This record gives sequence, structure tokens and C-alpha cells, in this order.
Amino acid sequence: MKKVLSAISAVTLVFFLLIPAAAQSEGYVYDNAKLLDNVPGEVVQSLLEQLNTDYGVSMYIITRNSDDEKEKLNVEGYSQKFCDEKGLGKNGDKGLLAVFDVDKNMSYFYPYGSRDIFSNDFMNGLFETVNKYYSGGEYYSMYLEIIKKVDGYLYEKVGLQKQPNIIDNAGLLSDDEESLLLQKIENIVETYSFDVAIITTNGIGNKTIAEYSDDSYDYGGYGIGPNYDGLAFVINMGDRDYYTTTCGYGITAFTDYGIEKMCEDVVPLLTSGDYYEAFSLYLDNVSLFLEQAKTGKPYDVGNKLKTTEDYVAGEIIVLVVSLVISAIIAFSVRSSMNNAKAKTSATNYIKRSSVNAAGSAGGVNLKSCSDVFMYSTTSKTPKQSSSSSGGSSTHIGSSGRSHGGGGGKF
Repeated sequence: MKKVLSAISAVTLVFFLLIPAAAQSEGYVYDNAKLLDNVPGEVVQSLLEQLNTDYGVSMYIITRNSDDEKEKLNVEGYSQKFCDEKGLGKNGDKGLLAVFDVDKNMSYFYPYGSRDIFSNDFMNGLFETVNKYYSGGEYYSMYLEIIKKVDGYLYEKVGLQKQPNIIDNAGLLSDDEESLLLQKIENIVETYSFDVAIITTNGIGNKTIAEYSDDSYDYGGYGIGPNYDGLAFVINMGDRDYYTTTCGYGITAFTDYGIEKMCEDVVPLLTSGDYYEAFSLYLDNVSLFLEQAKTGKPYDVGNKLKTTEDYVAGEIIVLVVSLVISAIIAFSVRSSMNNAKAKTSATNYIKRSSVNAAGSAGGVNLKSCSDVFMYSTTSKTPKQSSSSSGGSSTHIGSSGRSHGGGGGKF
């Protein structure tokens, strides 16, 4: 019944396919009709990759020109053959094909694998989206809207999978580089109970980089504890954007000022294409910031970031100063106690008017007297710092969670 309804809708709903035109790409986009532009094609590819990452459900977008093909298959037969050739649905995998036949002006949505995931009502809604954007020729927007609807539907129907801590959809890292970075992330997670994700993509659709980063974090299942403590560092190669989104304790440990300073040395590495070095330095900075935050004074306006060298140098300085002060005090005390001078006669202490004829002392002559305090106690009250803290500005993501963050261009 489902196939019948889909076939009827495919025949009745017509459009002259979409998106401004790109070379055929491997992955989730198969542009046999050569209708996708390079940049939009990369964005669509990236969003489809994210669907698979988020839900374990794949969506393929296929354009065809049936008059140029040897086998004159109808759109349903073509979809089935595509699945057979790719082995789709054979090993428990599931997904959806969106097939667009240019010559016949037909669109067709073909579910494979567990077909009960996509209901008839939902697929009919996708056809309505096609009609909505087709009339105005907004083909690229139409694709983005279709993917958005599938994303929302799968979120409610399937739910998110726990995502890996590195998602390199832009292909910036080798397997060995990714493995080394994951080791650093695991160390941060174990040491500070703080989650960290690195996400790269070639496009973010119609979202801002902040919205994409927040959603990737929230819907990617990241965060430790009831407040979802952690952060995600997102790179969008399409627009050359970078962004750090923070959540829970991350908002406290990584202030606006701190996030800006943390990336000062990272951005030049991104610009020069040294992506592994950039991510490695970024993770080193994350560790330093979390260590600083443990002191109760996160790196911020007026709160200098202390590196490992700073901590060692500080301890040495304190030790040297303590030794010097101790030596000065000891020398000073010793000098004040050495005030006795030898006397050859006791007459200096005898009242002259009291000396009798026999020369006997009549009393003691004390010329002066004074109190000498050997020790003192000094109380000191810490002076309040006049530096003001910048803190973290926050916003609410689409999930309803509070986020901090910041970023820019590279």
C-alpha cells in the first residue's frame, strides 16, 4: 500500500529539479543529472552525513536523467536497483532515498531496510515541501527543508545515538592523528569529568555557526553529569568558521574573554591548514583552563592564565623569598641580642653620693631603663582585588539548554 501511495504522489507531484548544479560526488549525494553546484553539493553532503551520525539512518539524494540511461526503469525500479547495487538494507541498515527524475519531472521517496520508520503521512509531507519550494524555484532551500524535516522526524522517532568525541566530516585528519587527539580527550574526561568534542563539517545549512554548534552538542549526546558539563569545538570549512560552545561547568571555566584568548594561537594554525596541530594545541589549552578553574578563578579579565611553567616558577620564587626573609630575620634578632659589653669595675652602677669612707657601695645607679620586645605578631587582611571579571554571556539553544561560547573566522 505504501508503494502505491508513493508512486501516485510521485506521478502527480512534478518539479524541474533543484539545486544549482555540481559534479557527481561519492557518499550520500549522486548527481547523475549534473545539477548540483559544488558549494551547495558539499553542504547537502555534510548534512546527510550528520543524519547518519546522529541516528544511524542514512538518506541518499539522487538525480537521474532517464532518457540517457540504457535501462528504461521507472523511478521505483531505479530506486530498488540502486539499493541492490549498494547493498542497502541487506545487513539491518535502514534509510531513505530521495530520487529526482529530471526528464519525467518526478520526485520519489523510497524507504529501505526497516520501512516502518518512515510513515506514509510523513513522506506525503515531504512531497508537500517539494511543491512549496518548486513553485518559486527555490531548489536549494527545498533540499535543506527536506533534510530538516527528516532530521526532526528521526529525532522523535528514533532518538539520537551517542556520538564519538571526534566527528571529522570535513576529512581534515588522518586516522593516526584522530587517534592521538582522542587520547588527549580521554585524559581530559578522566581528569576533570568534563566532556570535549571536535566536529568538522563542510556546511551547516541555514543555521548560524552558534546554532549548529549548540545543536551538535545537545543532540549529539555530549556532556557529563546533570548539567551536561563540557564543550564542543566546531570547524565549518564551507564558510571558514570556528566556534566553541560551552555547557554546564564549561560556561564557568571558559569565559568569553578566555575563549577568545584560548584560540589566539589556534586560529593561525587553522588558517595555514595545520589542522592536527591546531586541534592538539586547542586541547592543551582546554586542560590549562580547567586546571586554572579549579583554583576558583577561571581565566578572565584580571585573572591571568597560569601555565605549568608559571606554577613551577611561582613555587621557586616563593621558596627563595622565604629563605631570604628567614635569613634577614635571624640576622636581625641575633644582632639585637648582642648588646652586652665587658666592664672592668662595678662602680658605674653605684650611686656616688652613697659611697662611704670605706668605699662601700650605698646603692645601685641605673642611668636609664627601657623595655625591649623580643618578638612581635602582625595581622594582615587581604586587600580586595579591584579587577572586574568579564564572565560568560549565555544563550538558550533549540534544546532549551543554556550555552556560552564564541568564535570567528579563519
